Amino acid sequence: NQYRETWPAEVSAVVTDNIGVDSVWVVYKVNTAGSLNYFGLIYNSDNEDFSGSFNIDTSLIAVGDTMYYRIVARDEAAAQNLGYFPGASTFSSFIFVNDTEFPIVSHVPLRDQAIIKWPAVIRADVTDNLGVESVFCEYSVNNGAITGFFPLALQSSNTWLGSFNLDTTQVHVGDSVAYRLLATDISTAQNITYAPTSGFNGFNIISAKGIVLVVNDDVTLEGRVSIDKSGAPDLTTPLGESASLFISTLTTGGYVVDSTTWASMDTTVLESYDVVILAAGTKTAAQFDNAAKRLAIVRYTLRGGKTLVEGGEVGYIYRRSSATSDKDPNFRRNVLHDSSWVSDYTNGDLMPILPGHTIFNQPNAIVGPFDVQNYSGSSYAARDVVRIMPGQPGVVKAAGWINGSVNYADTAGIIIYYQNGDTTAARNAFFTFAISQFTDQVIAGKLIENVADLLSNSFLYIPVELVALNATSNNESVTLNWITATEVNNSGFVVERKNKEGAFGKIGFVKGNGTTSEYSTYSFIDSKLSEGNYSYRLKQIDLDGTISYSDVVDVTVELPRVFALEQNYPNPFNPATSIKYSIPADGFVNLTVYNMLGEKVTNLINQNMKAGRYEIKFDASKYASGIYFYRLESGQFISVKKMMLLK
Repeated sequence: NQYRETWPAEVSAVVTDNIGVDSVWVVYKVNTAGSLNYFGLIYNSDNEDFSGSFNIDTSLIAVGDTMYYRIVARDEAAAQNLGYFPGASTFSSFIFVNDTEFPIVSHVPLRDQAIIKWPAVIRADVTDNLGVESVFCEYSVNNGAITGFFPLALQSSNTWLGSFNLDTTQVHVGDSVAYRLLATDISTAQNITYAPTSGFNGFNIISAKGIVLVVNDDVTLEGRVSIDKSGAPDLTTPLGESASLFISTLTTGGYVVDSTTWASMDTTVLESYDVVILAAGTKTAAQFDNAAKRLAIVRYTLRGGKTLVEGGEVGYIYRRSSATSDKDPNFRRNVLHDSSWVSDYTNGDLMPILPGHTIFNQPNAIVGPFDVQNYSGSSYAARDVVRIMPGQPGVVKAAGWINGSVNYADTAGIIIYYQNGDTTAARNAFFTFAISQFTDQVIAGKLIENVADLLSNSFLYIPVELVALNATSNNESVTLNWITATEVNNSGFVVERKNKEGAFGKIGFVKGNGTTSEYSTYSFIDSKLSEGNYSYRLKQIDLDGTISYSDVVDVTVELPRVFALEQNYPNPFNPATSIKYSIPADGFVNLTVYNMLGEKVTNLINQNMKAGRYEIKFDASKYASGIYFYRLESGQFISVKKMMLLK
């Protein structure tokens, strides 16, 4: 059975013949008393079948109608033998039915929200068998009536995002907010799903510096023993000591802190946190050893989530020692921001390379060098020496290692990453040591507070928030349309294209709107294309030269294979109607309208045209009601159809 919303349906068939197949078409009618109509099927060499779509408009079908159809094939013999499916006098059939499937909404309810982070952001994944038309959030404050609502914008194929449209003069510490989501599909029935299905989600507005998740991966003594390195492991420091220090310091400092282990971490709730801290301490064996969870962390931070990774052997485990020895380059490049591991560090101190940096001054002033102890002189696990990613904008080496008067200038002990090089937008921090091994734990706590303050008060923005990008083909052209919700310092968009075999290359530039909080629409037409499959993407360029890429959209450019004159729509009409036609080859085209007496009323087309699909409007406002005929002629092809003007 079929839905009107996804019409027209496609028919495909495998047709074989001992001599060869000449042509294949479909005969169909709506309901048993309907008149017979036809459309051709085109051979598809990729699938070795014939396929085509019904050419009847949805205005001529209704829920409950039955479509009867048979496939007819003619061979290349002189006798023009015919084959049928299901038979010469029988039909296959289906019914047009209502869509009874409702959207599926996946949303992690918001936890209590810090007033300094307001407005809260709602994220939901919404899917539907036909498609999602809209997602809204409705809400109330302090158990009052539902008084507010706001739309969520589509961010990707299924993800919707929106923020509360209340400012901090309208909500205060101690207020409670109740909310639910409403997702509507594209069906005629407009099926709506409420999330939750009954009642509301709720949270309180709280006074806190931020909401932090501490993830402990130092949970067994076995994990502290290296199978690669000689020397003594640290078997005396209490398990989870680094994680405990993060938790106690930040809780005392005014943060809301949740804690879990790496094995128990629920990646679906990461968006609820301002900062996620991964603490390995002096663990040596395969820290954060779950590829799916690491990928979730990468995705979280690429969406603007802040991370702090700590551990004396993390740099070693995720080192790049060769092109074939790189455990997780995605995690290393986007979360750690180091390029290579140099060595363990058995002697010396951690020294600020940038003593004026925020992490050594706000809110606590601390002065290096800092003593980070190994378990013994020959042990490992407390300190790693790494190098930062070369040439990556925004990567800062805040601290390195020294041994007396020897300064290892090219090595890093603390790495900070600022998104797009913006020093107001710190996104990631990496301690290449175990914070639990600071000799002065008071200083360690102050360093933790400073880094948490830097991360939680860095408001990351997407310079250009792209909410829609699509590509449609028409004859030899492709039209790209896209919408932005907000723009910050947007110079413009480079439009890039590639075909199946090639690489992306620039084909045009569209100027941006600079900085705006309003929705902006853009379009670009790529003309004179050959048939084939094409991929497009946008390269967005900021005024400072920073670039980012959109998702890739694919489109097929395909010229018609057969002549076709479609039924006008609407029909009957008053006073205007549209006529669509297709010509598979360049040539002279004539499209003329006649009255019931066979007299020419008007000539719509009379010129040479290139192969393609076309649509023309017929305005009959100056003609009388009645039956009219329109005739298309091109080369050896002639087709006539009837239309009715009702005034």
